[in-house]
Amino acid sequence: MLNEAPRLHLDARPSEMPMPPESTDSTGGASGARLPDQLEPGAAVRVKRIYDPWSEADGVRILVDRRWPRGGAKARRGHDLWLPEVAPSPRLRDWFAHRPERYESFAHQYRVELTKNPALAQLLELTRRHGILTLLTAAREPDRSHVAVLQRVVAHLLAQLPSPAAR
Repeated sequence: MLNEAPRLHLDARPSEMPMPPESTDSTGGASGARLPDQLEPGAAVRVKRIYDPWSEADGVRILVDRRWPRGGAKARRGHDLWLPEVAPSPRLRDWFAHRPERYESFAHQYRVELTKNPALAQLLELTRRHGILTLLTAAREPDRSHVAVLQRVVAHLLAQLPSPAAR
């Protein structure tokens, strides 16, 4: 059974960087994500580029980009699931355009989007069931992209879940 997701702690938006139009809610709002009841021991969320080689340690491999990566057929990408719904909105993605000076504002706004995104619950449930998730992206700099934000959000939410031993 699933329960309500706790609100994410949203960092203050940097004052020097304007946000894209129609995406300025910073309250966190009511969450669309729902958390699993408990977390299996050893659960982890990792990040890799989709072009990196597959490894047994990857667990369930989930592509979390809104657009399909260039160069190759879907069957040859070595992923278990494509979840484009958890990626940033097209408007936010286009505004960010991987410009380093916009990253902090982008990260903040993406966290706001995630608080209302029901696809986040799928990631949490997959982590609960499988223990290890690898979030895949085609971004050249995964540590300065949506996947890094997503990894931190999922880890934060999972840390709030009790382990089965705690029950």
